[in-house]
Order: sequence, then structure tokens, then C-alpha cells
Amino acid sequence: MSSSEGKGKDKDKGKNKLDTTRRAHPYDRADFMGTKSARAVNPEVIAKTIKKMKRALLVIGSNLSDEELAKVVEFAKVSGLEVVGAGGVAGRLKDIPNHYMNLHLLVGYIIEGWKGFDGNGKYDALVFVGHIYYHLSPMLRALSNFSSTRLISIDRYYYPSADMTFGNLSDEEFIQALDRLIDIMREE
Repeated sequence: MSSSEGKGKDKDKGKNKLDTTRRAHPYDRADFMGTKSARAVNPEVIAKTIKKMKRALLVIGSNLSDEELAKVVEFAKVSGLEVVGAGGVAGRLKDIPNHYMNLHLLVGYIIEGWKGFDGNGKYDALVFVGHIYYHLSPMLRALSNFSSTRLISIDRYYYPSADMTFGNLSDEEFIQALDRLIDIMREE
């Protein structure tokens, strides 16, 4: 094997490495960044943060393919997070216990200091996935300005108003990121 062949293989390995911190700019140009903007992080950081949370809520939207929804359901099972389906996804969440609530209503309740579905206190984190970008982005902006709840996005888009998010991901990278989250949540 020549030295140039060896370099080519190393180069190919770098292409397959998942980096969810790239392309960390608003998916929609009109979506501005305020005084603070989200950190684009890797799945390891998000998993570690979720594991530390005492009371987190997974908010699932309907903007997911069947394959993506299956991964999100698997993530919900291994993470043990309480789940709420927003939009038309509630009927597709038959494999896990879940609640249904309109996203606008949920955001309003969180801002008001709502005690949760079970009445046991405020959520310390909201984890969002599967939402239409231009629908969720202003909701995150409202939450970031008027609540102390930690905002985490495990969606394919970079959300500047979240506390943690992935960069803008391709469909393939999004599936890889969900797989990585699931693997990390299973580790302990």
C-alpha cells in the first residue's frame, strides 16, 4: 500500500464522524439571535444534561418521518422522560405513555409557572424534537425570555433561543444523532 492510499483512508474516516456542532446558524434567516444564543453541542453533552435533570418533559412534534419517530420513541423509553405530543403526533405515540397538549398552550402554562401534568412541580427542562421550525422558534424565544426552564432541542435544526441544540443537520446526521443519544442514555 502506498502512502497516498493510507492518507485517503484516514480522510474517509473523518467524513463519517458525526459533528452536530457544525452549521450553527438560524435555519431561517429571519430568525434573529437575541442577547444570548444557543450552544450547538454534541449528543454526549445533551445526554449528560438530561440525565442530571430531576424533572424534564419531552415535547414531540409531528414533523418526523416514521423512521425518525421510531428513534424518538426509543429515546423516550430509554431516557424515562415524561412525554407530551403536540400537534398531530399524539395518535402516532401508541408505544409510550404520553399526554397531548397544543404547543402554544403548553408554552403559556410553562411561562405561568404550571406544576406539570401530575401537579408535582415545575419542569426544570423541556426537550423538543420534531417541530416545524417557524412554529417552535418563537415559542422558544418566549420561553427563553419569560421562564427559567432549561430549553434543549434534539431536533435537526439549530434553534438560537434554546440553551442547547444541534446545528442544522441533514436527515442522515439527524438519525445518527438520535442513535448516539439513545446509546448514551442506555450506558448507565
